[in-house]
Amino acid sequence: MNRFKWKTYVLIFVLIFIFPELVRSGLLTLNNPEITFWKEFCSRDSLIVGKPNVLWMAFTFSIAYRFTKDWFVKQYQIEHLGKQLSELLKSKSSVIQPLDENEASALKQKLEDTLTQNKVFLNQKLSLAELAKLIDCSDKKLSTLLNQNLQTNFYDYINSFRIAAFKKGVAEGKLEQLSIVGLSLQCGFKSKSSFYRAFKKETRMSPSQFIQ
Repeated sequence: MNRFKWKTYVLIFVLIFIFPELVRSGLLTLNNPEITFWKEFCSRDSLIVGKPNVLWMAFTFSIAYRFTKDWFVKQYQIEHLGKQLSELLKSKSSVIQPLDENEASALKQKLEDTLTQNKVFLNQKLSLAELAKLIDCSDKKLSTLLNQNLQTNFYDYINSFRIAAFKKGVAEGKLEQLSIVGLSLQCGFKSKSSFYRAFKKETRMSPSQFIQ
């Protein structure tokens, strides 16, 4: 790639600076036989080795600017497109695949047993990493199980256990000693707003409507 770029730069230099001088010197040589080509090429008016006319310089550099501008713009577009394509291919290759059926089934059972038996969902500060540690797997694998195999996320999954615990508490008459918010906090929710939001998302009704 570097060799190709250097060849391109040399070609650009030749086309913009050398070629016009060859044309200029050749035309002057044809018009005046007394002038030799090499003498004119190295004369005072030469753009390369002399002090050329201002108008000739302006004309040459305007062509050079136009040509190089278009070339560099195209090069930038090509490189930018290449980077976008590379990032797209990279993102596709990094898509997380679901766990195989047997592994997912075993991990799901282990997860449910841990939550129902140890009731770790009652911990308001429970995190994905902590839960993964409890079931002896990586947080990445647990996240894959929830997102790809169970089509849910950590918070919705844990909140489903908390909502089930709330419903059970209502059935057991715990609201006689506790308020709705008080019972929800005992079930692992951090606040009234998070409880109401999660409850309505899962049941399509408010806690008050459910109780009635």
